[in-house]
Amino acid sequence: MINAKKKPEDQAHHNDNRSKTEMREAALRHVFAGWAHTDSLADAHMVAFELGTLVGNNVADYERTKRSQEFHLRIRDIGEDHWRDIHLSFSAGRATDIGRDNLTRRYQAKGASKNPTIKATPFVYVDPKAIPKRECLYGGHLYRKYLSATFGAGGSGKSTAKISDALAMATGKPLLGHAVERPLKCWIVNLEDPLDETQRKLVAAMKHFGVTAEELGDNLFVDSGREQSFCVVKNDGKGTTIVEPVVSAIINEIIDKEIDVLIVDPFVSTHSVEENANSQIQQVAEQWVRVANATNAAVELVHHINKSAGDGRAEVTAESGRGAGALKDKARSVHTINGMTAQEAEKAGIDANDRFDYFRVNSGKSNLARRTGHSDWRRLVSVDLGNGGNFYTPGDSVGVATPWRWPSEAATDVPAEQLAEIKRRISAGQFKAHWLAADWAGHVFAAVMGIELRDNAAKRRLDATIQRLIAEGHFKIVQRQDKTRHEKPYLEVAAPVSEDTDAK
Repeated sequence: MINAKKKPEDQAHHNDNRSKTEMREAALRHVFAGWAHTDSLADAHMVAFELGTLVGNNVADYERTKRSQEFHLRIRDIGEDHWRDIHLSFSAGRATDIGRDNLTRRYQAKGASKNPTIKATPFVYVDPKAIPKRECLYGGHLYRKYLSATFGAGGSGKSTAKISDALAMATGKPLLGHAVERPLKCWIVNLEDPLDETQRKLVAAMKHFGVTAEELGDNLFVDSGREQSFCVVKNDGKGTTIVEPVVSAIINEIIDKEIDVLIVDPFVSTHSVEENANSQIQQVAEQWVRVANATNAAVELVHHINKSAGDGRAEVTAESGRGAGALKDKARSVHTINGMTAQEAEKAGIDANDRFDYFRVNSGKSNLARRTGHSDWRRLVSVDLGNGGNFYTPGDSVGVATPWRWPSEAATDVPAEQLAEIKRRISAGQFKAHWLAADWAGHVFAAVMGIELRDNAAKRRLDATIQRLIAEGHFKIVQRQDKTRHEKPYLEVAAPVSEDTDAK
């Protein structure tokens, strides 16, 4: 077959589309990067005007750009009563006579200029209170604009754990003990399994935790690498090449769907470069940092480990990642997964044959928060989906990662009289549900029960008691605005307090 050459006009059209895509991405990076350090209304109007100029010159799509602008207004807590005036700035930008050539010069794509200008910016002291707080979305591990990673051996439970994590974030429920300020939009991309396998794991987790489709809403997105390519850097034999259409499509989809967290599993399937070459793996990791920065989302990569660690051979650490260490260096937080050892099983009173159902999650690296030696233990429980049809064809049995506490951290029993007094005090005030909060409800429990909260270990043990009482229906977690008008999880009594009933 003879390959027909592209006509000059077709090639010109292709180059024009590529140029427009590159300029749009460069422009959006420039605009939102300039807005990253402030929440002021003045900057909101400036950004709206610049976005309007992109739409007015057919560089950016109107609906998508408008949704992106509203998304950034929301995450910066700019009230909707200001949106109308901000949209007027957006409309003014659309109507301006700034031409396409002017925009091209202003938003020159990275690498397009042969003589890039580099400037040293003088430091200007900023009041600490004016510096935006890092926005941690989940478990001291996932932060907006940052790359995180989880390292674990094959079959260690890392992919199953990510399913439960995503479900907790999407529902806003502390399913694994980590408080979530509000429901988050999560995108799970499993590059190894077919889509129906991830669906099995999600439905099994929903069944175990009692999560309904209504509670989940439209906060969860699931895709398979068998149906779409998520390769961001490839090696064509002559060198490495960034797959710009894929990277840009991921960025656009996250912005379009207003996704907060992207989980990609496994990292190795996002590239075709030499995994032992630090410079090449760094280039791959940089694309995922680029995605996080351009979308204001948290990105997590799930990664395999080398053969020297895991499965009883050696402790999995942040240094255990398979191949070059550049991914560990680029990630701001690295979690490690280790299965329960035979010695740990004996100490916990667990049959040696059952120890493979248990694993722990530790902080292997943390640049954005204090690193602790605390372990989050998980237990894999089997959930029957009931999709077999009859006795002779049993349904699928799917593992679900659930919270598990070491016997020495087991929840404390609360006498009926003390529980009644705790309920009375909780009903009379407003107390947060997370054990790190200054006005944590646990302080009420401690005061009534005579417990000294000397350290975090004591707080975690008391938190286990509270979580058990929530599960038993005594209390519930609700979202409510705090003094700063931010939505926070609060603890409430699940049913109206009756002094006569509680006294009995």
